[in-house]
Amino acid sequence: GLKDGTATVIAARPSMGKTDTMNHLIIKASQQGYTPIFFSLEMDAKSIVRRLVGTVGIINRMQLKDTHQYLSDAKKQQWTQILEATGKTNLIVYDKPAQTLGEIKAKVREERLKNPNGKILVGVDYLTLVEHDGFQYGMEVKKFGAVAEGLKAIAKEFKCVMVVLSQLSRKCEDRPDKRPMSSD
Repeated sequence: GLKDGTATVIAARPSMGKTDTMNHLIIKASQQGYTPIFFSLEMDAKSIVRRLVGTVGIINRMQLKDTHQYLSDAKKQQWTQILEATGKTNLIVYDKPAQTLGEIKAKVREERLKNPNGKILVGVDYLTLVEHDGFQYGMEVKKFGAVAEGLKAIAKEFKCVMVVLSQLSRKCEDRPDKRPMSSD
């Protein structure tokens, strides 16, 4: 259901599966001919790829910490196929922390120039870590809005699918009903 030129924000509290959801989108999009580009402002590329391997192979992340000790013999037999399937996603990861909108735009432009008619899925993890000049401390809500608008503009300009992850505040856990509010 994702369309070129659109930006979608997936927001949830920490440890709710946002990155795993992104991994599933990467896998499905790559199977449909998309080039997935992932801007990880929180985790390094090695961690992102390890999690993708776990998603592709349906392997618990705890087992990936020591594959020789924790993987079943059946999974060890499938290991080469799992790595090959992961490689077929052709995932491009940029893991520099504190990336700016300009840097993200430049990398998407670079990919678009390499493949002018190709389909691109851009993932950003996560919204509040993208840097935007001109905003000072205390202006976070305006900054996040400007970053979201900038990412949507990138999606429209380069005719790509943009999926942005965002982490909600844990403040909702202190409320009796646990429901998130816009301020979170």
